[in-house]
Amino acid sequence: MTGSFTYNLAVPSAALLKYEDASKLALETSSWVHLNRYVGKVENLPTAINSGIAASGTALEQLRKEALKFGSPKRLRQLIAENPNALADDEPPLMLYASIVWWVHRLHESAASVVSFSKSVMESAKSGADVKEGLQCLGHQAEKGRNPIGPLIASLKTFKVGILSANNDLSETCKIDAQSLQQMQESVGGMEYKVESLKKQIDGLGFFSSGKKKQLELELQSLRQQLVDKTACAEKLRAALGELEPILGEGYWLQSGVDDLVDFLDKLRKVWTTFGSGVAQLAADASDDQLEDQVWMKKALGFDEAIKQWTAIEQAAKQFIAESLVDIQND
Repeated sequence: MTGSFTYNLAVPSAALLKYEDASKLALETSSWVHLNRYVGKVENLPTAINSGIAASGTALEQLRKEALKFGSPKRLRQLIAENPNALADDEPPLMLYASIVWWVHRLHESAASVVSFSKSVMESAKSGADVKEGLQCLGHQAEKGRNPIGPLIASLKTFKVGILSANNDLSETCKIDAQSLQQMQESVGGMEYKVESLKKQIDGLGFFSSGKKKQLELELQSLRQQLVDKTACAEKLRAALGELEPILGEGYWLQSGVDDLVDFLDKLRKVWTTFGSGVAQLAADASDDQLEDQVWMKKALGFDEAIKQWTAIEQAAKQFIAESLVDIQND
């Protein structure tokens, strides 16, 4: 082994935990929370709301379809109920949210393997062949952790295009519906004025104006019914827009929510690439004497820091998986 050999090979080459809270994975940003709240709000919208809006109905239907692609804790629970091994299958689920949790499950297993191997090397004397085999297993584990990340990133980028387009369409059509609501409310106000005017006109008619009075009463009855119908329609539209307003508010976080997630996945892919190539180099180039030397191996792996970081990553991943089944509360 030459003096130019790189040490601390088992230490993650990038931070995978939150700087301000090392008990959480770095993907758990405020944008991640808002992204899940957004999808949850769309998912929880009553089906009947589509019939209460005019221009926004089609846009909302498209948004529901896009949100369905991402998924939620509720749908993850349903998936696991149908397939208890969904997170342990060789292939990730189609639902993006479940796929992210599936991937974190692999991260948890891989981190545990790194910790277990590193400790085993330090706790008991092993032959160079055994250490080399262990390093090769770690390289394979890194490859298993890295390979699914590319397709997941591609799927997230495709999802981002679709959900941003659908959200923008909904925002624009809501503006049209808001204008319609304003016009309806103005119309209701005008009709209310006409009703009051007709009532006063009818009340002011004398006994000999019975014919005209009857005609005006019929007109008043018709106008009152129109007022009831128009008021109900305006209220229905107002209520529907009220349901959509919180969703559009969360929509401001959509792009950063997906981008932050993609950035983290890309960072993890680089960690696995560096880690995998490093242990593969160690297995290929180190002599048996070096592999059997615990002091040398401790330096080569960066034992203390590697154990510290991968143990924390293992625990953060475990916590993320547990919390992924719990609905994120909407404010």
